[in-house]
Amino acid sequence: DTLRAETETLGWRETSKGDTGVVWVRTTGFNQRDEQVLRFYRWVMVNKRDPKAPTNADDAPDLPATASLDHVAFPKIARFDASATGGDRCWEDYAPGERIVHPQGITVEEAEHQMATRLYQNTARVHFNQLQQAASRHGRRIVYGWHVISTAHALTFDGIENLLGIAAWNAGSHTNPTFAGDTIFAWSEVLERADIGRDDIGALRLRLVAVKNLDPNAEDLPLKAAGEDGRERYHPNVVLDLDYVGLLPKRAIV
Repeated sequence: DTLRAETETLGWRETSKGDTGVVWVRTTGFNQRDEQVLRFYRWVMVNKRDPKAPTNADDAPDLPATASLDHVAFPKIARFDASATGGDRCWEDYAPGERIVHPQGITVEEAEHQMATRLYQNTARVHFNQLQQAASRHGRRIVYGWHVISTAHALTFDGIENLLGIAAWNAGSHTNPTFAGDTIFAWSEVLERADIGRDDIGALRLRLVAVKNLDPNAEDLPLKAAGEDGRERYHPNVVLDLDYVGLLPKRAIV
């Protein structure tokens, strides 16, 4: 397939500091038959042409809280062989409110996150310029967020073995920095079990939480906690809070 993309600007707002602004856009991907294959919203921080000149821009768009599942595109499945994954849980076997603590941990190495940053074509110096980052608050490079996401998602195979694919991303936050040498653990929470009107697959809305250097299998780690000022903040070892929708086979085809 040959893919192309179109991006539409939806709104913008000046940051409180005033030297940058946030731009909201909607990007749509099409294949060579002009069929829509992907659509997503994103918002990015952009430098102003004149950082000192106020624009008073305040036109943030109203965005949906979750992605629509009305048009989930996934091939029809006649039969699913669960012996290939080693897990026997299907869509019906997960209950909203369930918490799945994944048993493994993965240590992030310096070389692999540097390579991932290049492969993802990320040019942020905070990820690859150690000479510059040596003088920063942390004194070292920060691991690129998508590398953290992919590492955490790999851990979910133990517990959600039969995930077929991801239908949508709803929201996500990189809550604390990750550095080389940190060991990542993860747990998943089932937020919702949605029937998308198909007899072969169903959808699970999942919350993936990644933590560093604390094993949630060994200790009860809270997602958030109140600070000295009374404000609730993420636990300092929580590095990712991700809300997405996964597709799983129904028991009828296993």
